[in-house]
Parts: sequence; structure tokens; C-alpha cells
Amino acid sequence: VNADKRSDGTVTLMIVNTNFDADIETTIAVEGRRLEEASHAAAWSLVGPTPWATNIGPKPEVELLETPICKAADGWQITLPRHSLTAVEIQP
Repeated sequence: VNADKRSDGTVTLMIVNTNFDADIETTIAVEGRRLEEASHAAAWSLVGPTPWATNIGPKPEVELLETPICKAADGWQITLPRHSLTAVEIQP
């Protein structure tokens, strides 16, 4: 995971799921920040059929998909696709 906090309070995460076989369900909580009703989050995952897939060749194999993320009691609930890179943006 790599994280950054912008001056407007937006938190951006880059999360790698290195598991070749399974999606990972997890909750993201930002320490020191309460989940406000107006808070918003969005996520996008870079996925492909295998960890070594590329878009070089006759048929693209890797795509960027919007990933569902929703509020949970203690943070944001998300399922990280197997062998993926997911970008998450959490706005205060």
C-alpha cells in the first residue's frame, strides 16, 4: 500500500493484491478521521486474466475497472480483485 493526503483532506491509496488466486475483502479506515455522512470514496482496479498479462499484442488483456466501495461502520468496505492494483480516493 502507498498512501498520500492532499491539502484538501483527500486521501489516495494505491493497493496491490499479490494473491494470485483470491480476491481480498477488506475495510479501509483512516486513523484519526471519522466517517462523515458527506464523505465519498471511489476506486478503480487494473486487472487482467493473469499477473503477467499485457496489452502488447493483437488483443488487449489488461483493463481498468471501477471497483465498488461502500461505507461500513468502521471505514470503507472494498473487495480487491486477485492480482490487481487498486487506486482508492477517499474525500472528506
